[in-house]
Parts: sequence; structure tokens; C-alpha cells
Amino acid sequence: MKPFYILLCLFHLVIIPVESETEAQALLKWKESIVHANSISSWSLANSSDPCKWSGVTCSPTGYVVQIELHNTSINGTFENFDFFSLPNLTKLDLSNNLLHGTIPSTISMLTNLKFLNLGCNKLDGIIPPEIGSISELLDLRLNNNSFTGPIPFQLSWLQKVQYFDLSANHLNNTDYSQFSVMSSLSHLSLHHNKLRSPFPFIILQFANLSYLDISENHLTGPIPYSLAQNLPYLEYLNLSYNNFDREIPASFKSFSRLRELRLGSNNLTGGIPSILGSISRLRLLELFNNSLGGPLPSFFGQLKMLEHINLEGDGLNFELENSFQSESM
Repeated sequence: MKPFYILLCLFHLVIIPVESETEAQALLKWKESIVHANSISSWSLANSSDPCKWSGVTCSPTGYVVQIELHNTSINGTFENFDFFSLPNLTKLDLSNNLLHGTIPSTISMLTNLKFLNLGCNKLDGIIPPEIGSISELLDLRLNNNSFTGPIPFQLSWLQKVQYFDLSANHLNNTDYSQFSVMSSLSHLSLHHNKLRSPFPFIILQFANLSYLDISENHLTGPIPYSLAQNLPYLEYLNLSYNNFDREIPASFKSFSRLRELRLGSNNLTGGIPSILGSISRLRLLELFNNSLGGPLPSFFGQLKMLEHINLEGDGLNFELENSFQSESM
């Protein structure tokens, strides 16, 4: 058996450097297209042929590149020369807060082991590639603050392990939610500041583990679903502000036992401020400004012992706030 073990050891000695060399070549090829590459000046064969020693690069114990973290490093370029195929072991790619532009290639789907993808706060545009939906190990997806257009690809809902999902501050629109799958692991969903036009996306009501939901600053219309509180019992943060929701605040909101922030400002809500809001005992922030609620000021505010901020400005209420609850603008 000894010759077999010797051969096995020699195999590992050969294959790992070859893999590392391939990864190094792929990273150097991408570096050539980057402007302001001072932050990755260590990416050089003259410095080291081992990419594990380059800044922003983390390797596994066996020498494979598993993480690239270049957050806020002023790199300016595109993904045109990024060879995703040569980095199959990558689990984390964080290029957020930079000056990357152009589109995301569909070949990003070659990163089959990726768990964390953050390309937020860049200047990327075009459509979000549906192929991202095939990266089945993904836990965290952040494409916020770019210039993506078109609909949200329904294929992204195939990411059944994803927990954090942020597509906010883009130009996404015309999404057909009927094709979406239930994302049962999702806890954080942010789609704010897009151009979504529809009634409340009812697929969201099936994301039962959500603790954070922000769909503010869109063009959503109609009533707020009565079943919102029952379907999403773990919500701690809810932001529906700056839309066109109408009718009354649902009485079912009394079931929000974990809710800490409720933001419903700048909609077309009517029917007064329901007293049931006094049942949300953990509430720290309440914003109902710029609606058409009208009616008297409810007496329940004194029950909300944890309330720190309230904004009812422009609601047409016939009252004057007491000193302990001064209305303030955010």
C-alpha cells in the first residue's frame, strides 16, 4: 500500500500549485482592467506567485482562494475580464462601495460555492442576471445602490438558503410575482427606492421568517394586506412609507408582538390612528406622517413605554401633541 500513499501525496503536491497558479492568473487578468488599482498593488507575481499572500484575498488551508474582500477600495473597472470559471472555490465576494460599472456577466453562476455576494454601492447597470438564481449555496445577496433596470428575476427566488436579500436603490420595475417561489429562509428583504408598480406583492406574505421588510419609496398601491401581521409574525422592522397605499391601517397590526419600528409615512392612509397600535408593546419608532388619517389623537401612546420617536406631521389630526411626544421630521 505504500506506493499508493506516496503517489497520492505526490498528486496533492502537484494539483494544488496548479490550481493556485490558475487562480492567480485569473485575478491578474482582472487587475489589468482595473483603474485605481493601488489597493491591489500586491497582486503581482513579482511580489508573490501565491495569491493567498495578496491583499483582500483569503485562502483555505489547502491553498484555494475562498474569499475576495475589497470593500471601499476605490477600484474602478468592469467584470468583462473577471474569470469566474477559474475561481470555483470562492465562498465570499465583497466588492461593495467601489466604482465598478457595466453589467454582471451571466457566468457569475460558475461560482457554485458562493455564500456571500456583495456588489452594493457601485455603478453597475443592465439587468440582474437570472443565472444568479442557480448559485444554490448563497446565503447573503446584496446588489443595492446600483443602476439595475428591468424586473426582479423570478429565478432569484430559487435561492432557498438565502437569508439576506437587498436589491434596494436601483431602477427595478414591472415584476411578475406570480412566478416567484417561496423563500422560506429569508429574514431580511429590502427592495426600497425602486420603481415597483403593483399592489402589495402578495408573495412576500409567504416569506414567513422575515424580521426586516423595507419596500418603501416605490409606487405600490391599494390596501395594506390585513393578513400581514399574521403571516409575518417575526417582523421587527416594517417600512411601507413613500408609496400609494390607501384605506385604513389594518386592525390586525395588534398581532405584531416583536415590531420595533413601524414606518407608514407618505401614503394615502385614512380612517384615523387605530388604538390597536397601543398593543405593539415593543414599538420604539412610529411614523405615520403625510397621510390623511384625521380624527382625534388616541390615548394609547402612554402605553408604549419603549416609544422613542413619533412623527404624525401632516395627518390632519385635531390635537396638539403633549411635550413627551413632540412630532419631529426625520
